[in-house]
Amino acid sequence: MSQSNTQSQEDLTVLMHPTVTLDLHDGRDCAQSDQRGAKTVRRASTALLRAALLRGREAARDRSGAAAVEFALVLPFLLTMLLGIIQFGITLNNYLELTNAVRTGARELAVGRTSTTPYTTATAAITSSAANLTAGSISYTLSVNGTACNSDSSCKTALSTASLQPATVTATYPCSLTVMGVNFLPGCTLTSTTTDMIE
Repeated sequence: MSQSNTQSQEDLTVLMHPTVTLDLHDGRDCAQSDQRGAKTVRRASTALLRAALLRGREAARDRSGAAAVEFALVLPFLLTMLLGIIQFGITLNNYLELTNAVRTGARELAVGRTSTTPYTTATAAITSSAANLTAGSISYTLSVNGTACNSDSSCKTALSTASLQPATVTATYPCSLTVMGVNFLPGCTLTSTTTDMIE
């Protein structure tokens, strides 16, 4: 009875083991060969895992140069954008300075009724207020009550009878939006106009 019980327990063990193939004639040999096979499978899977990790490390090393290549491809566009932003900032600063100078010139013209040199005073105020602009490149037009005056005598005559009338100063200045040799706005000109009431 004990021999048949032992044989049934071995058969039961063989049936319950997941990697064992059922062989009722010689369960012990079958289980041992499956254990050897399982060890072989474990070794093979471990070797495959190590190989995959090594390939992953090599791939990571190989990708280290990819960032440099990508940066080299993107760098010209970044530089163009950066230089464009700088050039636009310079142009905007020139416009603000020109606007401030025109406002100062219009104020000088508006209070110049009693002056003997209203045109010279107004134009000098424009050029001194625009210290960072090239004075020779600033073009200005002065008018009193809609009538242009381009000398001290014509401005003095126009101002003498134009109390509480508008005095207008308009100035233009060339600008450049050239970035890396490409002019994005040919013929760019900044223009500013200010009108003030003559006192």
